[in-house]
Amino acid sequence: MPGITTAATRRPGTAPGRVTAPRRRLHIKRYLEGYLLISPWIIGFLAFTVVPMIMTFSLSATDYDVISPPLFTGLDNLRRLLQDDVFGTALTNTFILSALSVIPRISLALLLAVLLNQGLRGTGIFRTIFYLPTVIPAFSSVYMWVILMTPGSGLLNVILQGLGLPTLPWLTDPDTAKPSLALMMAYYFGPQMLIFLAALQGVPNELLEAAHIDGAGTVRRFVSVTLPLITPALFFNVVVLVIETLQMFTYPFLSTMGGPVNSTVTNVMYIYQQGFQNLKMGYAALMSTILFLIIMVLTAIQFRLSRWVYYETNV
Repeated sequence: MPGITTAATRRPGTAPGRVTAPRRRLHIKRYLEGYLLISPWIIGFLAFTVVPMIMTFSLSATDYDVISPPLFTGLDNLRRLLQDDVFGTALTNTFILSALSVIPRISLALLLAVLLNQGLRGTGIFRTIFYLPTVIPAFSSVYMWVILMTPGSGLLNVILQGLGLPTLPWLTDPDTAKPSLALMMAYYFGPQMLIFLAALQGVPNELLEAAHIDGAGTVRRFVSVTLPLITPALFFNVVVLVIETLQMFTYPFLSTMGGPVNSTVTNVMYIYQQGFQNLKMGYAALMSTILFLIIMVLTAIQFRLSRWVYYETNV
């Protein structure tokens, strides 16, 4: 094996387990080549992720309006945050929207991935159609949904009227605005669907055939064989979607601007309002730091509770 010196391959006069100078230089050269190849990513990560994070942490205890130099204010921003009702509303809205959108999005992606995995004719065409909404610009997609959800003449209300059902105010009422946004976001399931599809194609046919011989039906085979084997993909999708939805901005900003009556304002939207509209960069930096900590804690909890995830090991 590479990197292991045996009695058969050891040069005369070298001690057992000792790495020779040429081999050491070869290892160093390979490490340098590897770091050189990934250096663009490292530089970008440091410049556009690590440095902004450090600056955000440092600005969270200051009064900074972009024009004047930052003024250290200690815990003033934190005291203001504890008395800010809009921040609490935004945090609550963010959690509700995340819960309302993640579960339908995961369920729809998994269902369509299972259907596409049947090997029927035209699967590639349907895969493209289902993924297409993901590559459409966000502004166009949100504008389409706003037209569909127009209270008076929107297509969704026209369909409800045709079925003899009462129409809905959709995005214009505080009681229906959040479910409407969740419906809008659940429509973009393309990446999750492809991940599930790749996981499903990796399930061994031998296990499914063995379960079928033992008398397991379609549902039983999926629950007892397929689902446990794709739990890593399921866990990955859930973690990524939770992080993504806790940072949602585009859909509520373009569709409702946080209304009506702050019923759809999210954390990132409120951070944007305070930082770029009110020029309260220090206050916005503190809210960004708190949101970062919340995401870190929730992600750590998900990993802590991930014992249900099955990782296949090769013995």
